[in-house]
Amino acid sequence: MAIINIPDGLISELTVVAKSKGYANPKDYLRGLIRSDLMTLRESEAVLALKKQLEVQLESDVEAIS
Repeated sequence: MAIINIPDGLISELTVVAKSKGYANPKDYLRGLIRSDLMTLRESEAVLALKKQLEVQLESDVEAIS
């Protein structure tokens, strides 16, 4: 497991937000945030890859028509 240094002020903020959201352990809240952000990143990468494929296909189609 990797260890990350988090400033004390940020830990305090995370603790307050986690408790306000019903989490007993701020680490659980932070894990959820990280997982959510990773999923968003993966989805964004997939969309960008699809966009690139469509651009290449469109260029190919335009060349075929010309």
